[in-house]
Amino acid sequence: QTLTRILRQQLHFQGLLVTDYHEIFNLYEWHHTVPNRNEALVQSISEGSVDMSMIANEPDDFFNGMKALVDRSPLFRERVRESARRVLQLKQTLNMFQESFRLKPLNDMKDSAAGDQTTIPQLDLQKALEMTRQSIIL
Repeated sequence: QTLTRILRQQLHFQGLLVTDYHEIFNLYEWHHTVPNRNEALVQSISEGSVDMSMIANEPDDFFNGMKALVDRSPLFRERVRESARRVLQLKQTLNMFQESFRLKPLNDMKDSAAGDQTTIPQLDLQKALEMTRQSIIL
């Protein structure tokens, strides 16, 4: 309730609240404030003000727990919808629905310093693709 009271009510924060790596399940596994992982979801989402969890491992446990709680509780379902609205609002604010992510063909790329066509080594392309895949979160 502290996050809701301070952030949402006192400070009138309307933005998105995101947890760090595994923090929701850490309420059970590390902090021992709840008896199980599902109660950790309830505590952080229903009783807290978390909108998005940056789950890095065990995504099935997170999704299965969320689905069970959404199916069981209309109040929890509405709380999840509230978070979804915040995520969509942020994406709209950042123009993520209007942006085009189409890339130019590599043969159209020019080195602005050299002013001519450049050849991009295949290894660089592979590394760029790997970094892009790892950085996509929204």
